[in-house]
Amino acid sequence: MNELTTCFNINNRTVSTVVRAERFSPGFDEVLFNIDDSPAKHSNWRNKGYTIQPFLSKQKNAQFREGIKNLVIKILNELEIKTNEFELHNYHKYVNDEQHLRFCKYITAGTKGTGGFSIDLLPIHISEIEKRIEEICGCPVTSEKKVEVNGKTFVVQNFFLRVVRPQHFKDNNPPHRDVHLDRSRGAVNLYFPFSGSNEDSSLPIIPESHLWPESHIVRSFGDTYVNGVKYTNPATVYSLHGLNLVTPNPGPDEVMVFTPYALHGGGYNFNTDVTRVSLEMRFWKK
Repeated sequence: MNELTTCFNINNRTVSTVVRAERFSPGFDEVLFNIDDSPAKHSNWRNKGYTIQPFLSKQKNAQFREGIKNLVIKILNELEIKTNEFELHNYHKYVNDEQHLRFCKYITAGTKGTGGFSIDLLPIHISEIEKRIEEICGCPVTSEKKVEVNGKTFVVQNFFLRVVRPQHFKDNNPPHRDVHLDRSRGAVNLYFPFSGSNEDSSLPIIPESHLWPESHIVRSFGDTYVNGVKYTNPATVYSLHGLNLVTPNPGPDEVMVFTPYALHGGGYNFNTDVTRVSLEMRFWKK
């Protein structure tokens, strides 16, 4: 394993991480976003790489947040963690490091080895969400994805919860492109904040970075560890353009839709007393 220390900026805050991997290298002189056909290529925000838009109605958004809160409570109770007067934003007051690790393993276990929650656990029917994403992207989309696990092909529909405690800088992944994992190629991502999402904790992204060639960045290959924590996505450790992320910060009734070809992540929670809980989903062009 090789090890290096890399730095990136979030809203002009410098974050330093230690990354270990089998090797670090730039890619080929190609722009993956131009090669693949994703919903973002049909949008009016394709050059910027992301957009902030109203999501569902206020009533539906509130129903969504309440449903996710109840899902988190159910999981915590199954892990024998008491949840009296629990709210998503104060999650960090109910768990210690060991309990949080158990919670994260529970919510990332997923189905058929693909990670995430089954779509039938969503508080809002998936058809309503797909319809809104179609409006934002300007083309028909689906949340269904064919994946191969152990030589077998499955059609899966998953969603993910991201839970980032305040001042715990091992709770989130480093800057990366989801599309360095083949299963994310051709996708568009949805970020919907449930609690604790503001300019000090919202998901960071580098605008227009989806148009950078692979040869302009250096990333990890093979097993990747960041500050001692193993991550699935390869970590981007250097760019000819710098690693300067911003937090677009959608409001409580808004979403950020973005291309996973853009560098994003490193979503540290610089707040002192509020947990960020957010939804992540992927959609593909029908």
